[in-house]
Amino acid sequence: MPSKATAIQTAFTEDIIVSSKRTTLKLILCTIVICCLNQQVSSTGIKDERNVQVQEFIDSMESLVLNTTNKALMKTRNIFQNFSQQIDANLTVAVEPLISDYITKVNEALECNYNYTEKRKLLQLFRHEGQEMEKLRSLHNPQEPAFRVQLISKEFINESRNLTDFDNLYLKFMQEFQKASGVLTAALLNSKEKEENYFELLTLLGDINNERNLKEKDKLYDEFIETFLFKSEQDRVETRDLS
Repeated sequence: MPSKATAIQTAFTEDIIVSSKRTTLKLILCTIVICCLNQQVSSTGIKDERNVQVQEFIDSMESLVLNTTNKALMKTRNIFQNFSQQIDANLTVAVEPLISDYITKVNEALECNYNYTEKRKLLQLFRHEGQEMEKLRSLHNPQEPAFRVQLISKEFINESRNLTDFDNLYLKFMQEFQKASGVLTAALLNSKEKEENYFELLTLLGDINNERNLKEKDKLYDEFIETFLFKSEQDRVETRDLS
């Protein structure tokens, strides 16, 4: 019959063995997790230098889109300010509330750095308020010249003739976008990593570059913005047409 000291020694030895097994198991699990993470980093390109190029492209495109939108809002504000200075007193009374309200909203959006979605809504409001002003003009003073409120002109969309400030602004946006996307596309295609990692981005950039119909091209720009830019929850963008 084993002595009491022997029993204690045996139990102590068994505890050490169990503890050692648990430690070994934890080390194995940690090793597996680290290997999986390393494989994920490698497969997703998180540490890949090209990922930095893509992020820089995304950042620059967000700045380009926001700057273009801000400039467009400034132009809409100037148009409404000019309207208020050119119409007679009777018509001014009718349309001034619309003009003042819109100018106030644009000023707030620019001063408070509203997000892209909210600024884009103001461009839509510009067209809507312009239509309302035209109705008031027809009602109160039909002799006054019609309010012609539009963003990109039909001549630019249909014939590629840039006639307005908005046309020129949009044309500059297109040129800068094409230049930047061309540089990124060349870098991605010339890299050693598989193109599949950026297949969706490359495909969309190629579609934008090859599209000659400006109305369809604008929809592709919106798709690019919705898919890759302004990914905060408050800045989700619905596809809209600027024409």
